[in-house]
This record gives sequence, C-alpha cells and structure tokens, in this order.
Amino acid sequence: IIKGIKLPYTVALLIIGLLMGGLERSGFFHTFMPMVSDSIKLISDIYPHLFLFVFLPTLIFESAYSLEVHLFKRIFSQIATLAVPGLIVSAIATAVLVKYLFPWDWSWELCLMFGALISATDPVAVVALLKEVSSRKRLETLIEGESLLNDGTAIVLFTLFYTMVISTSNSTFNFLGVVGEFSFVVMLGLAIGIIFGYLAIVLISKVFNNPLVEISLSVGVAYLVFFVAEHTFHVSGVVALVALALMFSSIGKTKISPEVEDFLHHFWEMMAHFANTLIFLLVGVLIITRIKLDSVEYWMALFVLYIVITMVRSGSVLLFMPILSRIGVGIT
Repeated sequence: IIKGIKLPYTVALLIIGLLMGGLERSGFFHTFMPMVSDSIKLISDIYPHLFLFVFLPTLIFESAYSLEVHLFKRIFSQIATLAVPGLIVSAIATAVLVKYLFPWDWSWELCLMFGALISATDPVAVVALLKEVSSRKRLETLIEGESLLNDGTAIVLFTLFYTMVISTSNSTFNFLGVVGEFSFVVMLGLAIGIIFGYLAIVLISKVFNNPLVEISLSVGVAYLVFFVAEHTFHVSGVVALVALALMFSSIGKTKISPEVEDFLHHFWEMMAHFANTLIFLLVGVLIITRIKLDSVEYWMALFVLYIVITMVRSGSVLLFMPILSRIGVGIT
C-alpha cells in the first residue's frame, strides 16, 4: 500500500497503531473483538524498561554493525561534534524555549529533562529516505553515526536531569559533577563494550563455519553487554553496544567465518526490521490509549514544539558548521 504514496514504513506503522488505539478507545474492539481489546489493555500497561531491554540492543547493534567502519573513523570528529556539544546546545535551547513558550510553568530541571528527551535525532526514516533519493554514503554515515552516539548523550543527560527533578527541590546544579558523571558513564560504557567485544571475537575465532554458534554468540553478547552496562554498572548501554558492534564490524570481520558473515548481516537486518515494526505499532497504540486527546492546549503545544525543535536543530547544526566544514571529510 505505501509503495504508491511514498510514506516511510515506520510512519505508516505508527498510523496503524494510532488507528488501533483509537478503535479501542471508541469501544469497537471491546464490543466486537474482546480478545484484541484485552491485548491492547495489556500493551498499554507495559513496563517501560521492557521496551528498552528487549528492543534497544537489537536496533543499536544492527545500526552500528552496518556502518562502514573506515568511513566512520574518518568522520568521527564530525559525528562527535554533532552528538555531544550539538545535542547539549539543542537540549538547552529547547529547554529555554519550552520554559517561556509553554503555559505550564515547569521548573528549569523539568525543562532541561524534556529538552534532553526530545532533542536526540532518530535516523530510521531519514536514512531510509536518503537511500532512496541519494547515494551519498558520507551523509548517511554522518546522520546514522550521530544518532547512535547522541542516544548515549541524551540518555546520560536525561538521567541526570531526571535525578534532579525527583530529588529535593533545594538541590543545586553542579556543572563539574555533571561533566564527571557524563565522562564516567560514557568511558565505562565504552570499556565494557570493548572488553566483551574482544572476548566474543576470541570465542568466535575458535569456531569455523558454524552459523548457529556464531550468530547466537553475537545475539547473546549484544544483550549481555546492554544488561551489564545498564543494570549492573548503571552506565550507557547504548555506548557499550556501539563499541561492541564496531568491534564486530572491524576486527570481527576477519574472525567471523566468510560463509557466515553475509548471513550474520542479513540476520541482524531482519531482527532490526521486526523490532522497528513492533516498536512503531506499540507506540501508536500507547499514544492513543494513554494520552488526553481532547485538549486544544495540548495540540497547540505539540504544533509549537514541532516548529521549535526543527528551528533549534537547524540552529545547532549552523552553529557548529564552521567547525564541521574544517574537520573529518568536510561538509557543505
């Protein structure tokens, strides 16, 4: 159906999810298809961490594993500029605008938390569209690489500001503390990814031409790394996964059996496709079942926010353009 109308796959799924949630809200499923109604009620009460721990390892590992490592290395300075200072500028600018444009008088901590939450780019639809209209691999790698690393930055910032929101109101903002926490979360996450990546590659090198074992190892280590980083050490699981996947796509390429490598790539592509399909459907259902839709104030705020974050994003890229055009492979 979407072939003819050029609608991105993920957007189409979101719309289907919204329609399903709408039918549930109107009582249609409850009357005619009670089993579907019960399923949607279960989905709407789903534990948020379940989303993260089930879907994120698959999406992050596949995205980082499919990057061209040599190109990623060449433009890493540009990716890091957009993903760390670029995201911080976007989050702060969004927080300032939200503070003064929204009528709800949020505290600065809440505005900053919201800014961190909303400023990270999601490349799924963008990269899919780029592949159709352009063959600029550098631009694809820049956008996808930035989205992988800025997820790490965003999660760190969000966690820090969230802690400030739920802590006592008299707590003060400690800049050096934030920088230290950020460095710790990123560096330890990176170290966990590299250590587990090295161990997994050593194990894979002991096996020859056994796709079941080699692919199972890659799945097991991806989920293990995310769990150990997030749950055991409370550092960035996203950064750990990116480090792990880049280990697999660089050093691992020579250790994975030649016959298995292509199979492994297609397997992860399929896993990511399933994860994206489920996420966007579930998100569509969750939005309708959990959110108040009859508020004109909410719709106005949403429209204003859409304009604001687009302007902030453009401003953030333009601000760093003098640096971006002189480092990496340059950019116009």
